[in-house]
Amino acid sequence: LDKLGVAKTGQDLLSRPLTESMQQELERIFRLLGLIYPHFDVHSAYVGLQSNNISVHDNALEFLDSVLKSQLREILVPLLDGKITVAERARIGNRLVGAKIENQEHAVTALVNSDDPWLKSCGAYAIGTFGMKSLECELDRCLNDSDPLLRETARAAKLRLAGSAAKA
Repeated sequence: LDKLGVAKTGQDLLSRPLTESMQQELERIFRLLGLIYPHFDVHSAYVGLQSNNISVHDNALEFLDSVLKSQLREILVPLLDGKITVAERARIGNRLVGAKIENQEHAVTALVNSDDPWLKSCGAYAIGTFGMKSLECELDRCLNDSDPLLRETARAAKLRLAGSAAKA
């Protein structure tokens, strides 16, 4: 989200699925934490982190800070802390996974190469929306995919690229 610049450009069709995907990953993390820490109520912490009430959110974060082992705490707590900026979370995430997404093009490439068909479609959409002619070869690959939504999105993105090239 940080490098895509979707908050600045209002590209809700990109930010919404990415946010939903992150929410699903967070839920998976907490399901695994429930297996690792069965004697603690990590589900309540998960619910607390979803709360818009700052006090409830902070209490859930404090609970995790006290329960998790240091290695896991150092990784997870900063990513869940609402006081940490999106840019800082992106930096932490890049460090953890060893990936370096430095610009919008890298971010869109990561989307279109995702294993998730919905995120791939979002990446194809972004190529057309942002006029990324340099990633047109990714759209060509998507045209042959088995997922009909991805194929249609890639086709529409190619038309959009062709339209923006004709205007230039």
